[in-house]
Order: sequence, then structure tokens, then C-alpha cells
Amino acid sequence: MPKQSISATTRQIAVGQGGLMFCEVAVEQPFGQVSRLTVAFDCGSINREHLRQGIETLDREELDILFISHLDADHVNGIDLLLDQTKVNTVVLPCLDPLTTTAVVCSSLNAGGMTGDFRSFLVNPVTWFAQRGVGRVIFVPRGLDSDNGPLPFSPNDQGPPSGFVGDQPRQDKGRLPIHVTGDGQQGPKEQSTPAGKVLVQTLRAECALTVDLGIRGSMQQLSWLLLPYVHPFPEARVKAFVEAVKSTLKIPDGEGLATPAFKKKLLDALKEERTRTKLKECYALLSRNNNKPSMSLYSGPYPNLGGLEDGLYCHMRHGQDVHFSRRFDQSSYYWRFNKSQHGWLTTGDADLSSKGTREAWLRRYEMLLEHVVVFVLPHHGSNSSIHDRVITQVQGALAVACAADGRVHHPHPILKERLALHSMALCQVSERIDSQLSFTLDL
Repeated sequence: MPKQSISATTRQIAVGQGGLMFCEVAVEQPFGQVSRLTVAFDCGSINREHLRQGIETLDREELDILFISHLDADHVNGIDLLLDQTKVNTVVLPCLDPLTTTAVVCSSLNAGGMTGDFRSFLVNPVTWFAQRGVGRVIFVPRGLDSDNGPLPFSPNDQGPPSGFVGDQPRQDKGRLPIHVTGDGQQGPKEQSTPAGKVLVQTLRAECALTVDLGIRGSMQQLSWLLLPYVHPFPEARVKAFVEAVKSTLKIPDGEGLATPAFKKKLLDALKEERTRTKLKECYALLSRNNNKPSMSLYSGPYPNLGGLEDGLYCHMRHGQDVHFSRRFDQSSYYWRFNKSQHGWLTTGDADLSSKGTREAWLRRYEMLLEHVVVFVLPHHGSNSSIHDRVITQVQGALAVACAADGRVHHPHPILKERLALHSMALCQVSERIDSQLSFTLDL
């Protein structure tokens, strides 16, 4: 009887100073039927032509899920282009709670302003996506900045799948079903918009998305894991920021930022130059590097491939040259990584330097870090966005900086030296097509 085969390819696509990751998992059943999962992470660049070039290489009519790390232009300004070309079924992004919305507004002012389209997105993101053909919007709340959370991810703690993302089942459409796992998450609710009905769901901060790849028998069940995590703001800065915003907008003592009228009041305040200037100053209390809470995403098979290693074949390509492989040593660029490494961890603009956000992030991913084969550096390889403790935890992986050629601080020369001290290889994915990085796992 023909055997089942599984192939997964993840690509960091060349878009210059920005980010676009694409992953396709294909499961070929006996007698030739193929089921697929297609995932993207971010879609933006400071250069529109570089971005268009990268999106064209996708050449996909449909994407199952698009993850959005955060709302900085160089991570999201290509979403319109992507949605014009490709049907996206589900979008996953950080929760736009009042605090995060305020931070987004203040950060956008620091970056040079806010377009009318972005304003309409902040007013109603679900409608914005529905108008562009998205059928489901999932929000992921910020993690906790405390000693009590978040919990480390563990497959044993997830419990049975308790929900589906998208249609159920989807095998008849050639799509692999995506499950929501973890206890206590809110189920999806149907929301009516001028563009039609959309399923809207808010996950718990510690939920996961998994895809059953169908391996049974003497081996463990093998799934594909998509584990998002939104790093928190440091609580001390949150308190100072909230008080400054309330003072600027003249919000009475005892009233928080979560009132129904707050968002409208905030956006109306942007009409005044003096208020805009004060809001920019407020944001400096919250973030020193002008980055909002950013989602990270681990993508890879789990649990550990253990007994499957005899049938495992992996290779990595940078441009057209094979640089890395588990099976052969034919290239002068050969780089060894151990047999348990098979995950791709991308970080958007996560703050992995500040203690509170760093420790929470490390706690959430601690069970997976040893399995990371590609680690996409936060903030395009900024030296101020990552602590040595993080580098130590992922030092067996290949570090990737998504940065345009000619940038002085991305990747930062000092960070290059720090990575070298930990014997960590660095690859820059720029606007050059031949800088694209891809990793393929075949079973």
C-alpha cells in the first residue's frame, strides 16, 4: 500500500526592510490525494516595489491563515496587496484593547502620522478585513508581565482539540483542518458587517493552533503547531503611560481607558496639534524603541520527532545554494544542527531586551526553544531588542535578520559580534531575490 508523505517548506521572502514569511505543509495521502496548510506571517516593507516583488513570488490563490505581528507599516503595509491577489481565510492579530489602541495611535504619530485608511482600521478592524474578503478574525491578547504567567507551552497540557478555525472538516477541499487547543478559550461569534458576516474569536493568551498530520500506529500522533504569543508591556511603564494619557485627554480620575466612548475621544483628539504632540510624549513613557506589543510565532511539527528521525530529510537554501543539510556534507557552507531542530520562530518587533517582556517570552516558549532551527531576530536585527539570555537559549539555530541592504543598524554590527561570541550563524534576507531563505522538512 502506498505510504503517506509529508513535506513542509518555510520561506523568509525577500522584501527588504520588512517581513513576509510563508509556510506550506502538504500531506500526500495514499493514491495521490494531497491536503495542504498555507500560512503567512506579516506582509510589509518600507519599499513598495520590494514588497510587490516578494508578494508575487507567493503565487497562491488561497491562504489559510495570515498572522500579523503588530501594526507598524513595515510589517503590514502590504496586506492590501496580498488580499488583492490572494484569498485569506483567517487573520490572527494582537488584541486591540484600549491600551494597545492608544499605544498604536501614539506610536503612529511618532512615525509621522496616521492615514485615513489606518484610522478606519482602528475604528473597526473586523469590518476592515471583511471588506477585503477575510471570513474569520482571531485576536490574541497580550501575555502577562508577572511571575505568575504565562505558562510554558506543553503538548501534554493542551487537552483535546475543542474548536476549528474555518470550515469543519476541510479535507474535502484539500485543506488540513486547524484546531484550537487549550482550555477556556472563547468560541467564535458571528458578527455582521456591511461586507457580510465574519466569525470573530478571542483566544486565551495560552491557546495554540494545531493541525493533525494524520500519522498514527506505533509512532506518536504528529501535528503541526502554530503557537502565537504577544509579548506584554512592562507593567510599571503601563501605569505611567495610562496616567499621562488620561491627563492629556482630561479623563476623570477613577475612569479607565476601556469606556465605549474612549476610542472616539482618542481619535478625535488627533485633530489638535497640541494634543498630538503630548500623545507622542506619552508614548515615550511606554516604549523606548517605538514598538508596540508584537506577536511571535513558532511554526513546526510536534511533539519531538524522536522515532521519526530515520525517515527525516531536511535542507535549507539561501538563494540558489544549498548551505545547510542534515543528510550530506557537500557544501563548503555546511552547518550542523542537531536532529531535534525543526521549528521556525519569528518575532516581529518583540522586545526581548526588557526584563519583564523577555522573561515572559522565554517562559512561554521554553519547551520549544531547543527545537528551533531558524530564529528570526526581532526588529530586523536591532542590537537593543534582544538580550544575551535569549541568544543563549536559541544559539543552536540560524539567526535571520530581515533588513534591506545598506542599513547601518539592521543588523547591528554589535549584535553580529554578540552572535559570533555564541557561535551563532547569521543570515540577512534583504530585497535581493537570491537572499531568500527556505527550509524544507520531508517525512
